[in-house]
Amino acid sequence: MMKTGETVVLPFPIAYIPIKKLALINFEKEPDKEYTGLELQYLSGEAFGSGYRIIAWRIDGYVDVYDEFTLTKPDPKSFQVAGRGLKEYYQVAIQKVRFEKGKLSFKFTDKRGRRISVFIEEHTSRKTKGISLLAPVGSSSENPVYLPLIYLVEFDFLRKKGTEAEVKIAGKKMKLDSFPFPSPKDWQWRFYTRWTMESFIIEFAEEKEAVLKEWSLNSSGKVVDGSFIYHFHENKLTEISFQEDHPLHVQFQEGIPDIRTMQPGTSAHGVFSITAGDGMGKIEGTYSVERHEETVELEMVPDGGWVPEPKTLLTKILFHKKSMFCSWPKTYRYRQTVHLSSLFSKSVWKRIT
Repeated sequence: MMKTGETVVLPFPIAYIPIKKLALINFEKEPDKEYTGLELQYLSGEAFGSGYRIIAWRIDGYVDVYDEFTLTKPDPKSFQVAGRGLKEYYQVAIQKVRFEKGKLSFKFTDKRGRRISVFIEEHTSRKTKGISLLAPVGSSSENPVYLPLIYLVEFDFLRKKGTEAEVKIAGKKMKLDSFPFPSPKDWQWRFYTRWTMESFIIEFAEEKEAVLKEWSLNSSGKVVDGSFIYHFHENKLTEISFQEDHPLHVQFQEGIPDIRTMQPGTSAHGVFSITAGDGMGKIEGTYSVERHEETVELEMVPDGGWVPEPKTLLTKILFHKKSMFCSWPKTYRYRQTVHLSSLFSKSVWKRIT
């Protein structure tokens, strides 16, 4: 048992991004000359401000971002997991926003001075069941700078029958993409437009160059860093937990040893898992820590992919073992080198085949 006052090193950072809800509107099959889709997000957090963000997905694979003035200007690296990354950033007035279940509307003016408007409203009393999942956003990233854990609660698709749906760019009405599978969901035909009224996003192990900080354990033998709690046992990091509105647990089965006390030529290996509450499934992977003469190298690979908890026929079809939903984490690899004399650390994520 480690004692209060003992110091530990937290090997990699984790960040919580307070995107509370989001909606994605696709018109990729018949795109605008600039954009293939729009994504509306609502953010609310002390370091971020509160307000709406529009991610405009570009034909060239990049994204443009339009923020309300109430939001803090973001680090461009945050968008590296969105296709080819951020191209242009603007702060604009986003008007006439309505974001409720089955009701979505907003207006803004883009970088070319074009008026863009969205009005969507379902008119049906038929029941629909949402899907909770880990979004496969990371599958499109060419140069990731973290492992994107984007959890969507009761995610659902826009119904066609009895729905008003009008998306206009500079007066031109865009045709919304249909659901990509030739079958109804909950016996109702759908558009590919989708939304969730509840989400949470974790940027896991952001790559960076920095000097690692030494932390003192509290009376419970833990380190509390913002929303995250780091659990230690016998000089090893065994778990990272999240203490906001949603549960998140990162567990290292054999524990990651304190890199400062490892002897030259020694190593540690193990498995890790990331779970996020009922219905969200888990990510599984392996890790290794190797001490050389003056450096320590840490590697993590989520090579077990995402293991879902399918509850319907549709989710069993969508989330099969070789699907993009389950396999994209397997293509990520994290490598970190720490110089022990200074605790200077350099880390990087790579996509692998």
